[in-house]
Amino acid sequence: MHWPFFSITLFIAVVLQITAGRFFPFADRLIRPDFLALLALFFAFYAPRRHAPLAAWIVGFLADLLSLGTPGAFAFSFG
Repeated sequence: MHWPFFSITLFIAVVLQITAGRFFPFADRLIRPDFLALLALFFAFYAPRRHAPLAAWIVGFLADLLSLGTPGAFAFSFG
């Protein structure tokens, strides 16, 4: 897998999650797109089989760092 491409797309997804995700007016701002989950799904489909779980776990770990929920929930579920 091309890890520099993964790092750049991960950075873009994190920036979109933090900034642009707030401006989509779905159901009075209760429903927002999850760009990190979409990125994990993309790499689950298109990354090599041995790299996909690690990439999804890294995306989930960053989702845990950005959320205020249960620590490890996203990393475990994405991985």
